[in-house]
Amino acid sequence: LFGGVEAMLDAEYVSSMAHNVSTEFWGFTGRAPGSHGENEPFLEWLLLLSNTSDADAPKVISTSYGEDEDSVEPAYAERLNVEFAKAGARGISLLFASGDSGAHGEADCPGGKYQPQWPGVSPYVTSVGGTTGQPEIAVGLSSGGFSNRYPMPEWQRDAVKAYLSQPDIP
Repeated sequence: LFGGVEAMLDAEYVSSMAHNVSTEFWGFTGRAPGSHGENEPFLEWLLLLSNTSDADAPKVISTSYGEDEDSVEPAYAERLNVEFAKAGARGISLLFASGDSGAHGEADCPGGKYQPQWPGVSPYVTSVGGTTGQPEIAVGLSSGGFSNRYPMPEWQRDAVKAYLSQPDIP
């Protein structure tokens, strides 16, 4: 098992927020196949989860790692989506950070487009952003929950349209 500084902070934060809730840490080293040198080995983790009994599998998994959506090969993303969907069908909630680099991603808006963060944009996981300040506003490191690869779900259309119609949206 591997644990870096960010993973340790995640584990400490989760443990401090939920009194008397069992927590465990699953960590993996290596890189995704065909990766651009930075992508996480999510499939290795998901295959282990798939082979873990329902009695022993965590019911909620929180992961703060991600990468620019366009750095993940589409075929690999689809393979991961199959595993994400399988976990969801088992009643396992998968929570991912919406990003650590803001809407511009690591590559500063390549081609003039925002750069969503994978796997937070997968249709089969829940993407979680952060807030800051008083009054509370979205923190700049979140990527916003939009995808350049996957269409907006129908059930979100009205809420997104209403949000985007507000004045003074940057």
